[in-house]
Amino acid sequence: MISISINIDKINQKKLAQSKKKSYITYVIMSEIKPFKTLKMIKETHIGLVRMNESKTKLYGVQYMLSKWERNLGDTLNIDGTKWLVGMIGDTKNDVISALNMIIKKQNSIINKKKYQQRKEEKFIMNNILNNVMKELNL
Repeated sequence: MISISINIDKINQKKLAQSKKKSYITYVIMSEIKPFKTLKMIKETHIGLVRMNESKTKLYGVQYMLSKWERNLGDTLNIDGTKWLVGMIGDTKNDVISALNMIIKKQNSIINKKKYQQRKEEKFIMNNILNNVMKELNL
């Protein structure tokens, strides 16, 4: 009987040691997670991202993003290896998207005006060539 009670005591001691290890492990895990909770987390920020060339003269694309962290204008984000700049910060998703749409409209307007001027010059040159050919044929 004595040997049985010793075995039971040894088993109880092992269980107690295991339960202490578990609580220690959870304490270690919680202490490792705790610093992340203390990071400065602000309310979600609605931001508009723009992709531009290095000299910031050409616009290549825009994108809406809901950021979990506070962002400032001009901050850079790398998304899938592409460098994006924070171009605007808004109160709501709709505000940011409508502002991005206005930027795209203005960019398209500028591009269309340039294309129109280029087509106009090309037509002018072609008309001059045709007029010169017609004059030569009439002589």
